[in-house]
Amino acid sequence: MWSIMKKWFSDSQSANVSESKEGLDIPTQWIRDLKGEVDWTRYYDSELLRGWADDIVVAYQEHANEVWLLKGANLLLIGDEVDTLSEMVQMAARQAGFRHVRVPASSVPELIDAPRQTFESLAPVVVQLDFGDWCSVLDEAELIATRPSGWREIWQAIDPQRPVVFVLCAEDGGLVHQDWRKFGAFDRCIHVQTPNAAFIGQRFLSWLHGCSMHESMASSQQKIGLRLQSELPTVDAQRLAALQMKRVAASQRRALQFDDLANLAIRGSEEFSAAAVKPSSETTRRKTAYHEAGHACIAVIESQGRNVPDYCSIVPARDFAGIVMQSLSYVDSLEEFTFEYLLLRTRIALAGRAAEEIYFGPSGISSGANSDLSNASRLSFHMFAHSGFHPLMEKGEGTAVNLAVIDRGEVDELQNDRIQREVRQFLATQYEHVIETLKTHRDFVNAVAERLMWDPVIDQQEMTQIASQFGLITISIDGVQASVK
Repeated sequence: MWSIMKKWFSDSQSANVSESKEGLDIPTQWIRDLKGEVDWTRYYDSELLRGWADDIVVAYQEHANEVWLLKGANLLLIGDEVDTLSEMVQMAARQAGFRHVRVPASSVPELIDAPRQTFESLAPVVVQLDFGDWCSVLDEAELIATRPSGWREIWQAIDPQRPVVFVLCAEDGGLVHQDWRKFGAFDRCIHVQTPNAAFIGQRFLSWLHGCSMHESMASSQQKIGLRLQSELPTVDAQRLAALQMKRVAASQRRALQFDDLANLAIRGSEEFSAAAVKPSSETTRRKTAYHEAGHACIAVIESQGRNVPDYCSIVPARDFAGIVMQSLSYVDSLEEFTFEYLLLRTRIALAGRAAEEIYFGPSGISSGANSDLSNASRLSFHMFAHSGFHPLMEKGEGTAVNLAVIDRGEVDELQNDRIQREVRQFLATQYEHVIETLKTHRDFVNAVAERLMWDPVIDQQEMTQIASQFGLITISIDGVQASVK
């Protein structure tokens, strides 16, 4: 197989329940007097929000409606990591010296007709409103039902002496109804950029503070971040993974390795005893080893040593017998999807089945390549139908054949038959190429497969060492350097 809370705050410093509007109490779990150090270093992109925190301080000191209009008393904060946005709002309130209140989405409709008066007894205060039906494009009826006449004028009004500032956090600005993004509503919008791989990796390592770490973990922030972005994209999933790895470190009393993270990303955090894994025969393990070796070796050979897999394993799981994870650092270095990369992806996908044919004969080919073949078929169909690619482009031919690209969802029966023929032609040609390449580098394939038989997990450094023995790559002091031999 080839693999490419809501938080409610309450503590001893929380304000007492306050009734500022008839029929509406402010629960203590919504309110928090923020104390402690202002520390923005844990956040990737905080420049604009820190500036806004300074802005509301200035506006509070000026006691002028005009200043509040300029600085933004209703802020829409957009970013992929909504939980992180919430933490940043609290930090901004702390920096400004304001209180912080978080209102669940179900309670926001109760505030629509007198939003600021509800919280003026707590001023100066930043009120964070949870995203929900009250502001979503997905529920127009709810939006209209809860909106009073002249609502924008109500939301725009602010008492400079007792400022109440509203913040709405959303993953996608397009999900917020346009009426809430007009003048008088959330008329200042800040986009918080998604953390890059290096930052995510460093943050993950900080969550593992106190654990002993192998060099493959301690010095691989970029690599760790890329793996998390690919397999565990949410902050919650990453925190869970960090907790699981700390459990591994504690129970096994050893240093954490990058393989531990790769294994967790592949197999999940559920724990299974040895009884859950169906034992494999020596013959099946050997076939799996050659299958995965085929993937790994073609990744190295066809990329001229640049795509050394991060992880290669024949440790079985519920859904697969083995797996190879390509180098995400290599993928991240690609600035565009070219026909050359289509060739690489396709050849890697076909290599497992090709290795089985070479070493076990045509009659010994298993169904283990089903998902690989399916992925290769879908990818090539997409590129031929929607991106103007053609099977003969490798030879410099056919570049003008598929320029009339087909919009997604508009592939009729005749077009589908034509593209399917191109896909079959393309895959057959690439399969023959892979067969010949693996035969040429049979010693390399044997070395990787035999290594997997006694060491069922090979990491990138180990794969690099094996490949270097056959002159496929050279190892420099600064890392892996490609060298075609």
